[in-house]
Amino acid sequence: MQEEYTQGHQEQDSLHDIAQSQHGLIHRRQAASAGATRSMVRHRCSTGEWQQISGGVLRRTGSPRSDLQTAMAAALAAGPGAALSHSSAAAIWAFPGFRLLPAQVTIGGRTGRRASTDSPVHRTTFLPPHHVTTLDDIPVLAPTRLLFQLAASRSPRRMAMLTDKAWARRLVSGRSLHDMCDELSEHGRDGMAVMREVLKVRPVGYAPPESNLEARVQEILRDSGLPEMRRQVDLGG
Repeated sequence: MQEEYTQGHQEQDSLHDIAQSQHGLIHRRQAASAGATRSMVRHRCSTGEWQQISGGVLRRTGSPRSDLQTAMAAALAAGPGAALSHSSAAAIWAFPGFRLLPAQVTIGGRTGRRASTDSPVHRTTFLPPHHVTTLDDIPVLAPTRLLFQLAASRSPRRMAMLTDKAWARRLVSGRSLHDMCDELSEHGRDGMAVMREVLKVRPVGYAPPESNLEARVQEILRDSGLPEMRRQVDLGG
């Protein structure tokens, strides 16, 4: 009896540890991997310790509710390997003009079990691990991959602005963008034509504008067919 009691508490602590790193959430498959049986999970839900959310996601009672928790729930419900994407990923990376919710998620694989979530879930046949990272403890597309994804539904002008802002914040670099372009070219990803146009005037050594005013002047010169100014020039004292 003592051994069962100790084991139950160890499993409970393990579930709490996982939830603590996931905005108070855990998926049933994670609970099972941690050693919790279905009956244990049902018992904890019946006592009010955990609350059932859609898609097999459990919320630890008392954990703070937030938009980030909602986004985390969408990623967990979509399945292993899923990551926030599209406008949700852009919002969490603080790209201007995007909202986190409703959460949008992308998962790799041509086919597979249907994600049990009400949030939009996109599938891609090419999503290697290095295209996904973690921000605020939530799996999210890396900024470099995200820009190419956003380019599938946005104009070259809009993508030029987003690319410059991400570059100026050092979320991406000339090398990472051009390498991503080469990598995705082999797989025929959407958004390639737009990003090729954007990168055509942004070589690896390009220096992005450091202010909106500088970016606007550069845009006016380009639209007028005038030579672009030399930027970030060291004038000495």
